[in-house]
Amino acid sequence: MKMNAYMADRAASGHAPWDLVEGALVSPAGIAWDGCHSIHVLTDPEEVGRTRSYGYGEKDTHLTVRGLRNTEELLNTVRNWFDDSCGMRFVSASGTKDGQHEITTLIAQFEEAF
Repeated sequence: MKMNAYMADRAASGHAPWDLVEGALVSPAGIAWDGCHSIHVLTDPEEVGRTRSYGYGEKDTHLTVRGLRNTEELLNTVRNWFDDSCGMRFVSASGTKDGQHEITTLIAQFEEAF
C-alpha cells in the first residue's frame, strides 16, 4: 500500500510515529486488534472482509468498522489498544491495491512510539 500524501510528508519530515497513525486514520474502512500485539488500520472494505475472515471481531479480538467514529475517536482506540498490548506490539496499515494485498508499517515492532 502506498502512503497517502499526509503519511509520506510526515515520514519524510521525521514526525513521530503517532502522526503516521493519525494520517492513516483520516479515511480508513476500519481498525482491528488481535488482543495481544497486532494492530491494523484497514484502508478499504476488501481489507475489512479479509480481516473478518481471519477471525477478527470474534472471541478476544476486535474489529471496528469506521461507521460514525471520527479520526480522534479511532486514534484514541488505537492508542488504548497499543497501551494494552504486549511488548511485541506494532501498528500497520493494510489494504488492497490493484488486487494486491499491501501492508505499510506505521509503528514498527519494539519501536518507541511515545
